[in-house]
Amino acid sequence: MADNSEKICFVIAPIGEQESDIRKRSDQVLEHIIRPAVESCGYKAVRADEIAEPGIITNQIIRHVVDDPLVIADLTGQNPNVFYELAIRHAIRKPLVQIINKVKDIPFDISSMRTIVVNHQDPDSIKEAKAKIQSQIQYLEANPSSLENPISIALADRSSLEQLDEIRTQSQDSPEEVSKPHQLSPEAAVARLTQLIAQSHPIQFSEFVNENVEQVVEMTSGKAFAVEGGPNLTSESVTARVRGYEEACSTLLAMAVTGGLWAEEEHYSVWQRALQRLGSRISSKGIVLWLELQRYPAMLLLYALGLGAVEANRFRFLKHLLTITFRGENQNYVPAVQILPPFRLFSQGGQVMQHLEDMDRHFAPLNDWIHNTLRSSAESMIPHDNQYTLVFDKLEMLMALSYAYNEDEWSSQWYWAPAGAFGYRSDNRVRIFQEMEESLSTMQAESPYVTSGIFGKTVEECQQGVEALKQFIPRLGWR
Repeated sequence: MADNSEKICFVIAPIGEQESDIRKRSDQVLEHIIRPAVESCGYKAVRADEIAEPGIITNQIIRHVVDDPLVIADLTGQNPNVFYELAIRHAIRKPLVQIINKVKDIPFDISSMRTIVVNHQDPDSIKEAKAKIQSQIQYLEANPSSLENPISIALADRSSLEQLDEIRTQSQDSPEEVSKPHQLSPEAAVARLTQLIAQSHPIQFSEFVNENVEQVVEMTSGKAFAVEGGPNLTSESVTARVRGYEEACSTLLAMAVTGGLWAEEEHYSVWQRALQRLGSRISSKGIVLWLELQRYPAMLLLYALGLGAVEANRFRFLKHLLTITFRGENQNYVPAVQILPPFRLFSQGGQVMQHLEDMDRHFAPLNDWIHNTLRSSAESMIPHDNQYTLVFDKLEMLMALSYAYNEDEWSSQWYWAPAGAFGYRSDNRVRIFQEMEESLSTMQAESPYVTSGIFGKTVEECQQGVEALKQFIPRLGWR
């Protein structure tokens, strides 16, 4: 056995016979990607064929899978032994990093877990994969409580359902208690949603989403959310109302990030109905800010779905979300991108939300608030903070581009687009603009920005939109 002071990273991988293509690839991935990545974090990489101790190899492998502080699993080729050992590691809920050669080969049962794509024949991919492995190891070490996987989530789902049964049993003599909305935990709800997507149950999927939407509606329809005769506008009252909406939406928002990540066309109408349901409950009389905040749950849902869509490059779905229509003040129908971004939700502009706690000095207070609020909802899908912020900024930039395109503002000397936190995160903004320009330049009409039509139907339109937004940002005082 290795020295007890030595940190072992056990490598689960398809090994194959000597001189086989499987063995050659496995050796190259181990030597050029896994080993240098884990050694930089203080671990020694060991693969099953490198175990030197005497004894039954199967027992030794299982002991490593169970006991070692870190495991890296190479899912390439969907080897049965790899998945057997992976299931054991999932069951004990200990630090694990997944890698694979092609993302399309990830089985759906474990697709909710982040898996690093590696190409051992591409120097750029090798460098990127090593950096991602290092980043995941550092994240796992800093956040040991974040070790969720399909088994732990399924057990949480069962626990939540058992709690619901207990509540119903205890409340048999109190019908009003049984009728109160009961939300599954976000983890359990995500597990259930993922299961319905994997098993292609469109009716059950729709019913499950609708059920959670109606729970939000019911929970935000009481006196605490009254728009007439409510509390005076203070930092405390505005913050309390916003947090009340967020608490009511917490389970739905976790579902929405996953829903955006895996959205197919059959899901579009389900999420459309959810957005319209949450965004159309507008009373005509009351305090203006309370009236306008009634659409806050719809805004949160749009952002949560959008985060998943942007992370997965599902720009067609995002375009669909942004063009869903709502009835406006003058009984006309307007698209979501024109009324749901923070700088469009309020008649006084987005800066009115400087009322929020600790947001009084923020130029885009609600944008920053939502960025912080949705972090926990997106953590299982986007575990690293830097990547999360990059995805968030890209979502807001796409909203701005879509708004200007739909208003035909990109061709106007009076160009305007809803601001976002990307305005003062210049490193992210520059990186996103470069990625967009490179995509349009190299892929031309095949660029996902063109094929989705999110801010243009041709390469030229999209390029004009990007350039117009680049020129607009300095006018807001940002550099």
